[in-house]
Amino acid sequence: MSLDHSPEDITRSYVPLLKDTIIGHYRIIDKIGAGGMGEVYLAEDTELNRKVALKFLPLHLCQDADCRARFKREAQAAAKLNHPNIVTIHEVSEFNGRPFFAMEHIEGLSLREVIKQGKLSVTGAITLTVQLCDGLQEAHAAGIIHRDIKPSNIIVDRKGQAKLLDFGLAAIKGSDKLTRTGSTPGTVGYMSPEQARGEEVDARSDLFSLGVVLYEIIAGRAPFKAESVEATRIKTIEAIPEPLARYKSNVPDRLQEIVSKALAKNKEQRYQHSDDLAIDLRAVKLSGISSSASFFGQKRILLWFVTLFLLTVIVIALGYGISFDGSIADSFARVTIMPFENTVDPSDALGLGKKAMMVLHEKLSQTAHSFKVVSRERLYGISDSLGLAGHLPPAKANQISKIAHAKWLITGTILDTSAITEISVDLIDCTTDCVDVHYRVVGDLGQQMPQLMDELALKLRGRLGDLSEAPDYINLSPVN
Repeated sequence: MSLDHSPEDITRSYVPLLKDTIIGHYRIIDKIGAGGMGEVYLAEDTELNRKVALKFLPLHLCQDADCRARFKREAQAAAKLNHPNIVTIHEVSEFNGRPFFAMEHIEGLSLREVIKQGKLSVTGAITLTVQLCDGLQEAHAAGIIHRDIKPSNIIVDRKGQAKLLDFGLAAIKGSDKLTRTGSTPGTVGYMSPEQARGEEVDARSDLFSLGVVLYEIIAGRAPFKAESVEATRIKTIEAIPEPLARYKSNVPDRLQEIVSKALAKNKEQRYQHSDDLAIDLRAVKLSGISSSASFFGQKRILLWFVTLFLLTVIVIALGYGISFDGSIADSFARVTIMPFENTVDPSDALGLGKKAMMVLHEKLSQTAHSFKVVSRERLYGISDSLGLAGHLPPAKANQISKIAHAKWLITGTILDTSAITEISVDLIDCTTDCVDVHYRVVGDLGQQMPQLMDELALKLRGRLGDLSEAPDYINLSPVN
């Protein structure tokens, strides 16, 4: 049904949002959530034939200028960001006096519900936290501090992808402050010590909150929870959390060190950037803890060996009749790496673009993963057949990747920043031509090429591992 009211109708803000209510090109389907700063409805976008989530400012706050400004700022903050681990904002508008914004609808569960299920392994906890690090890196680079990182503000979709939402308390660089005098934005129990004291916060405060979330995923309980809000606040400022090993067996010592650093009371001793935390977590994950950290680890190892044995028997029975491009090989996600674009010297007289590709290729191919790097010989053969050479434009690089049956394409760029050299890479989904993630490193290219490529390889290896994992640890049934 469509509801129209004149601008003079002072009751227009109190029109109920019922099923089939038409709001522009949206049709309400159902109410799916409510909180202190918003009511969320599932709706159909009738123009684009897709489901969206509409977040409305609650009725009792519609006349509060500060609340309206904060609500609008939440939409503006999230709309500035375009990242696979941050919920996408489509539109900001108003309906009958009620501000609202439309955002992507995620089919999944809040991280709070996932934690209640108690089925996340240590590896699963690391995977989700690394994804959130990547999302926070995007926000922090844009000058946005979330200030309310907690499990209920994180949703995990059916593919096991974590997405950060609810930027209602975000601090945005260059914007006016909206916090009332004497108030402390955030959620007690997830605030950093400086946030709990009402002091100014920066990106390191978000990393403390993310450390609290990681602790809770693994331990099944928040590290500073106490009998009252004030007791929790004091514990956050003063107390050292119990070791994770008290609540979860087989937690690697290195992971405990990482969590302890993230939860350091002094922000100078904490992680300074989210990508630093992500690098350390990926290193722990790559050390091979996945099977030992989960409750059914030993059974999964046994199942893996049985599966490998059966596949071997099948291969022998077929007389090795499976080619490199056969079905078993295609069970792995293939990755192609193209020569880097050298913007310092477009002719690439010294071959730095090709060298960067070769070094990264070698580093990503050194160990076994759930993805396979297509050989350089195979890529050169395809390039030669197409009459192509050197750095390739995106369309040609994607064409070669598809011929090689690759799922992912890695392209890179070498940029001169005078004092230092910057190298950046994009991981591109060949099926959609969309960039999944962008990484950059800086240093002395002549002397630090191996170290720079090591850093890029570690980030890419971790991300490709995340994308290749089956999200078998998430049960999307309701939680009691």
